[in-house]
Amino acid sequence: MIYVYITTNILNKSQYVGMHSTNNPDDGYLGSGKALLLAFKKYGKENFTRRKLCFCDSVEEAHKKEAYYIKKYNTVSPNGYNISPKGGLGCPGSFSDEIRQTMRENHADFKGENHPRFGSTHTDKSKQKNRDAKNAFYQTEEGIALRQKISESKKGGKQSEESNEKRRKAQIGILRSPEVCKKISEGNKGKKNSPEAIEKNRQAQLLRMADPKERQKLKDAAIKQWEKPGYKEEHGGFFKGKHHSDKTKEQMRASQRKRYSQ
Repeated sequence: MIYVYITTNILNKSQYVGMHSTNNPDDGYLGSGKALLLAFKKYGKENFTRRKLCFCDSVEEAHKKEAYYIKKYNTVSPNGYNISPKGGLGCPGSFSDEIRQTMRENHADFKGENHPRFGSTHTDKSKQKNRDAKNAFYQTEEGIALRQKISESKKGGKQSEESNEKRRKAQIGILRSPEVCKKISEGNKGKKNSPEAIEKNRQAQLLRMADPKERQKLKDAAIKQWEKPGYKEEHGGFFKGKHHSDKTKEQMRASQRKRYSQ
């Protein structure tokens, strides 16, 4: 059942025209427009009445009827609680010129440092609370189902070349701490890339190292990281205390010879 209705504020006679789809014509629905909801808070829902104007066979017809009755009863703000002169937001002409100008002014007032949340940060306690809540949710049946749904939606998906290039450039010059490297290593244990993926990564590295600018960026980033106060004493290098076997050394030499022979 679809119908168009008009809701009236019995205290100041301001009105709102809307459409409603329901199986229960007596569900007491009064409307959900933004201006109308604010009026509910100010005056109380008990001070509003609703009257059905007409029944419709489709949502499209209801939107057209909305536009007709909004104009007939002149309910667009500031005369009433409607912010759109048309039936259905998102249609051409949904917002009046006055409403669009108000939205532009409100948006301009909250740019940059004027935004209510500008410069705000979460405390460590707040971050941990959010993490705990998220982890707890993913342990429930609903959370498990959601994770499964996300996983299924990503299967077979591929990032565009533009996205891959953007992500690659963002990683240039980034040096991870030994702790982060260890976590990544632990997470990748048991995982194997396909021969195609290995070859693709190798070709990408060859292309990257062939660019003098890229090599210089990596070198500058490494020097900058190494020269940080206390970094040498704390880390002693990423390979501190590590020794390669003779077999590994020979494999590395062979790989280097092959790389630079191409």
